[in-house]
Amino acid sequence: MAHTAIRQGSFGIVRSGRRSRGKSAGGTVAKAGQLRLHRKLDSAAAILEEAIASGGERDSALYNALGHIQFERGDFTAAAVAYTRVAQLEPGHRSASFNLGVCLAMLKEWEAGADAFEAAIAADPTRAEALYGIGICCLNAGRAVQALPSIEKFLILFPDDENALSVMAAALRQTGRYPEAVEFYRRQLAANPRSEEALENLIGMYLTMGDRASVRRYAEMLAEFLPSSGAAAEAFAILAMADGDYAAAAAYCQTLAGAHPDRFDAWFNLGVAQQEIRDHAKAAEAYEHALALQPVSASANLNLGVAHQQLGDSVAARRAFETAYENDPTHSGALWNLGLTLEQEGDRARAAALFAGIPRGAPEWCEAQFRLGHLRLVEGDFPAAIQAFRACLEKRRDWPEAWLNVGIAYARSGDHERARRAFEDSLGLRPDCIEAVRGLAALATERQDFEQSYGWYCRLIEMGDRSPEALYNLALISHGRGDLNQAIMLYREALGENPDLAEAQINLGHALMSLGKEEEARTLWAKAAEQTEAAEEYFSSPAA
Repeated sequence: MAHTAIRQGSFGIVRSGRRSRGKSAGGTVAKAGQLRLHRKLDSAAAILEEAIASGGERDSALYNALGHIQFERGDFTAAAVAYTRVAQLEPGHRSASFNLGVCLAMLKEWEAGADAFEAAIAADPTRAEALYGIGICCLNAGRAVQALPSIEKFLILFPDDENALSVMAAALRQTGRYPEAVEFYRRQLAANPRSEEALENLIGMYLTMGDRASVRRYAEMLAEFLPSSGAAAEAFAILAMADGDYAAAAAYCQTLAGAHPDRFDAWFNLGVAQQEIRDHAKAAEAYEHALALQPVSASANLNLGVAHQQLGDSVAARRAFETAYENDPTHSGALWNLGLTLEQEGDRARAAALFAGIPRGAPEWCEAQFRLGHLRLVEGDFPAAIQAFRACLEKRRDWPEAWLNVGIAYARSGDHERARRAFEDSLGLRPDCIEAVRGLAALATERQDFEQSYGWYCRLIEMGDRSPEALYNLALISHGRGDLNQAIMLYREALGENPDLAEAQINLGHALMSLGKEEEARTLWAKAAEQTEAAEEYFSSPAA
């Protein structure tokens, strides 16, 4: 957005009316003046330099005239040397220090320029332009606090000076005094209602302060007399994005990019807006334009990768993510997206390394720890999985999936008590979590608490888990509890889901035998024997 423009050439050198001190010097100065009038500046400078070299090295008039000529030639360094000599020869010279300050400001030697303008005030307290010069130099030297008193004094004398109002506003802005800065930008605008600089800075200030109504107001004022204004188009795009009107934002960004094709941010923001309206092909094109301007932008490469991903081009997506990572190995978005891509491709080791490298304060950190925990769980490294999932839960206690997975890791590592508590925490956060109920049922069975196991499996069936495993396990526990009718019903339902479940055939046979249905039982056992050589192991009384 807009920045305060410092018009360092808004004041010029002062031509002294002091008479030359020698007849010869006076003639030379007069002759140089005639040459200057005919725009023969090189010749004018030459005769002055010759006069100085021929014995006039202590004549301030020659140096003063030479300073004027060099300034007009645009050689501010040579002019500064000449004015410095004048000030040395005549410490009280009324214009030498001021002119030196102007030259130093043109050369952006801000600290030295401020010193010269201070000397100009000491030599001539009535020289108000020196106050303005101090303000500009201090502001550009990063000393906004020191700029304020001089500009305030200048504005007392010239309250409507547009340039001084701009410097005052910029100094207040740099010192964090935003409301006061806004008032001076408004005064600048009152002095010049078509001030592009004032309007751009007001837009920037109100964006910083979050006053969207004022942003719109000043952007409309700017666009009214300058329809091609990039600052206005950018402001409208920001407002449209804030309103969720991404189609309008894309249109404004397109206008901005068309008017300023060399602006990286215009193309980048166009890509963002196009992505939001799911025009991923145009988003990718915009990011390509942005990257042509800044090839090392990790953010543009990252977003380009996401666009390619949405277009189904996984090769181009990975290439963009790799480039983003190479350009900025600390970029959390690059680490995250490249890590996900590698995980999907089966490169778990490198994916885990990338997830582990995401800094704790990054927005992707929790999700990365979760993925890291999952990878460790798959690898069978249960302590590392527990550590990763616990790290997630330190920042997000209300994450049911993290509680579920840390429960699985605890269960597989043999810590059944912690596993039970983790599954219960997951279920407390998400009562419909079938996996947590399944885990609690398995843990109850493991510790031979068949009453609790029975309750959990009943709940699992009620929740809609009619998998052959769940039905078989509930049947087996019912069988052990002596509820043969329910067991037979559940065994049959399990076999309906998986007719080849030999264990269900065998134990259904036992239940039927207990009810005197020997022929059906033996038919089931025979079928089971055909499916497994180890069927004879099951021809004994079932146990839960």
